[in-house]
Amino acid sequence: MVDTALARPERHARAAGLADVGNLHTDPAERGRGFERQLLARAADWLRLCGVDRLVAYEAATDRAAVDRLTRAGFTELTRTDRCWEHRPGTAQTPGR
Repeated sequence: MVDTALARPERHARAAGLADVGNLHTDPAERGRGFERQLLARAADWLRLCGVDRLVAYEAATDRAAVDRLTRAGFTELTRTDRCWEHRPGTAQTPGR
């Protein structure tokens, strides 16, 4: 999913020229065939048409494969933010724990 509606009040983001990408999942059997790269390249084309020049991606810093997938698709890492959040489905979530 690529979200260009970051101007919604609940997002509290600097919205002009900014979008985020999340939930990029492909079938593991399809990996290595260039599908993810084509998908990201197509998304980048659409984002440029919308005037987006920055993309926020939510990946764990330790997940080099995910970060490399974005850089291979032509994106450049500008900065990192580590909020110490951990996704644990099925358990109560407390930020920073």
